[in-house]
Amino acid sequence: IEGSYPLSVVIDIESQTTVDALIPVSKRINGIVGLLLGEGAKASSITRIITEINDRLVRKIIEIAEERFGEPPVPYCWMVFGSEGRKEQTFKTDQDNALIYADPASAAEEQAAQEYFRSFTQFVRDGLLKCGFPPCPADFMATNPMWRLPLHVWRKYFTNWISTPTSEAVLNSVTFFDFRAVYGEDKLLDWLKDFTLSMAKDNKIFLGYLANMAIKNTPPIG
Repeated sequence: IEGSYPLSVVIDIESQTTVDALIPVSKRINGIVGLLLGEGAKASSITRIITEINDRLVRKIIEIAEERFGEPPVPYCWMVFGSEGRKEQTFKTDQDNALIYADPASAAEEQAAQEYFRSFTQFVRDGLLKCGFPPCPADFMATNPMWRLPLHVWRKYFTNWISTPTSEAVLNSVTFFDFRAVYGEDKLLDWLKDFTLSMAKDNKIFLGYLANMAIKNTPPIG
């Protein structure tokens, strides 16, 4: 039982140097939920603890990826959304992640960034898969070229979603509005957030679409 305590699992995660060594550690994470419930922990506390441990696992896999592929051509930020973005994880849910990187200074740097992050994100995805995180059925993952882009393209995405709020655009916005940085250059995500909020706050049409979507989804309360 002692090996299932959160601190014990975190220490084990931090001490590993390969993805294969993380697999048995990751299998102990689900046991923490039962342990914390038995000790009378609040649901909100449990979700925060599980999310924090999963964050540590993701960060460790990314660190292993960096050691394997070397220093990236440009700074980047690994972001998560969905239940992980809201810090509401209980058991391991599917992968919901994306990657934002600094705008390259030249065409050659852009090419280098694309090649590096293509292999890099595949390694991280496969590592998470081995540790019990299934791929996202809708392919909202950093391995998808649509969600692995430089800052200026991400800004263009949000500009289009907010200015032309089709049902798909609103769905994409709602999906990504939960995003949170897990590893890398947090500033990149902060710049994107500030830009997005400044665009959205006065756009009544877009906010109306968001409100309409929220009303249509009835909370599962019994």
